[in-house]
Amino acid sequence: DNFKFYLGKFNNKWGNGIYSINLSNKAPSYPQIGFIFDINSSINYEYIHGQLNSLLINESNSIIYINEVTSTTRQDNIFRNIVAHKLTFKLTNNIIVSGSESIIYANRNFDFHYLPFVAFFTIKDYLGDKDNLQLNADLKFVINDKNYIYTGLYVDEFDPLYIFDKNNQNWIIFQSGIDCKDLFIDKDNLKLEYSWADHRVYRNKLSVNNYYSHNYPLGLWSGPHSEVFYATYRLTL
Repeated sequence: DNFKFYLGKFNNKWGNGIYSINLSNKAPSYPQIGFIFDINSSINYEYIHGQLNSLLINESNSIIYINEVTSTTRQDNIFRNIVAHKLTFKLTNNIIVSGSESIIYANRNFDFHYLPFVAFFTIKDYLGDKDNLQLNADLKFVINDKNYIYTGLYVDEFDPLYIFDKNNQNWIIFQSGIDCKDLFIDKDNLKLEYSWADHRVYRNKLSVNNYYSHNYPLGLWSGPHSEVFYATYRLTL
């Protein structure tokens, strides 16, 4: 009753926001495998491993896909993969926190180093620091069964050695929002959300490790160097 396994080609959405800054449903779907494990009534763990489309041509394989009759070559792209895990903890009935790590790695099919229940940050260094690491934290405060506020912080290329340096790698996306039902009258709903993204997020010093699939960012739909304010008021009569 407390374990769910999934396999398919679809989008995953992580985060409390309307427009997720971590994993959203705005990018094209991609094949993935994963599971959700309810450790107890307060702690939840989720893990995914998926394959993205880098749209970067693998030149080394181009000779294999030559059609000698038409003198054309089929496009073969370099493998780009994502592996991520998230831990959600219900501190109280009103406060829910979650933290996640994700890694983008390329040019290999499935890296068994990034197994569940291990810290990706240390594995990335062990493999020679050639992969792209992201950290994300979410906080949700439930006011009552109809109203809640939330905030999220996404950190790209985090390195504790350079946190306070001028040439740091504190590349972030910040998000905060509120969702209120039956605010003024019955069956109304007010949603407000603000997101701000640094111009360096989602991209890596090695372009093959960018946080993109089919040139769409996996998180916030507007991508780096953007600001989004969302507001809706709905009323059912």
